[in-house]
Amino acid sequence: MGPIIAFMLDTIGGGGLIGGGPNGGSFSALGQSLPEYHQSMWQTVETVHNVAVKPVTSAILAIMFVLMLVRTSAHVEGDSQLGVRIVAATMFKIAIVFVVAQNAMNILNAILSISTDITKTILTNPAASQGDIGTKMLDRINAMNPMEQIGALILLLLPFIVALVVAVVPFVLIFVRFLQLFIMAAFSSLPLAFFGHEDTKQISIGYLKAFAATALSGTVMVLAIKLYAAIGFSGLGKFNGEVLPFITGNFWNMLLAPLVLVFILLTANGLAKKLVGDG
Repeated sequence: MGPIIAFMLDTIGGGGLIGGGPNGGSFSALGQSLPEYHQSMWQTVETVHNVAVKPVTSAILAIMFVLMLVRTSAHVEGDSQLGVRIVAATMFKIAIVFVVAQNAMNILNAILSISTDITKTILTNPAASQGDIGTKMLDRINAMNPMEQIGALILLLLPFIVALVVAVVPFVLIFVRFLQLFIMAAFSSLPLAFFGHEDTKQISIGYLKAFAATALSGTVMVLAIKLYAAIGFSGLGKFNGEVLPFITGNFWNMLLAPLVLVFILLTANGLAKKLVGDG
C-alpha cells in the first residue's frame, strides 16, 4: 500500500502534470509551429486554403478594389493633379491589400512565432516542484501501520481525483487550441481581404486579434503551469517525518490549489485576449 500512497502524493504534488508537461510531452508542443505540431493537418489546411478559400478571396478582393476606386473617383473631379495623387495613393493601397491577402499564411506564422518564442523561453527555464514528494517520503510511509496507511489513503482519495483531472484538462485544452489555430489558418486570406476598405477593415483587425489571442493562450497556459510549479504546486508544507499530520495539515491546499490551476487554464484564452486588447 505504501507505493500507492506515494504515487498519489506525487500526482497531487504535480507529478502527473509535470511528467508530461513543461519538461517534455504535450506541453512542449506549445512551443511548436503549426507544421511542427502536425504536418498532415497543416497540409490539409494549405490545400483547403489554396483550393477553396483563395478563389473566394479573389472575388472579394475584386469587389473591394472596385469600391475603393469608386470612392476615389468621387474626389478627383475638377482637379486633375489632385486626382492623379489620389488615384496613385489608391492604387498603392490596393497593392498593399493584395500583398497582405496573398501572404496571409506568412503573417499568421509571424504572429504565432511571437507566442512560440516566448513559450520556448518559459519551457527552457526549469521550475522546482513537489512532483516527487511521495517518493521522497516512501520509507516513512512504509513504516506506518496498516490502519494509518488506510487513513492516509482515504484522506488522499479526493485530492488525488482532482489532481488526475488537472493532469488531463491541459492536454485537452492544448489540442483544442491547435485545432482552433488550424481552422483559422485555413481561412486566413478571406478576412484579410476586407482590410482595404474603411467600412470593413475591422473584420480583418478582429480576425488578427482573435488569432493572436488564441496563439498567446498557449503561452499563458505554460506560464500558469510554471508559476504553479514554482510555488510548490499545492503549497505543500514541509514534511516533518509524520505522514498523517502532513496530509491533514495540507489537505485543503492539496484540494483547492489544483482547482485554481484548472480555472486559470480554462480562462487562459480570456487572459490572452486582454493581452492583445480584445477583451
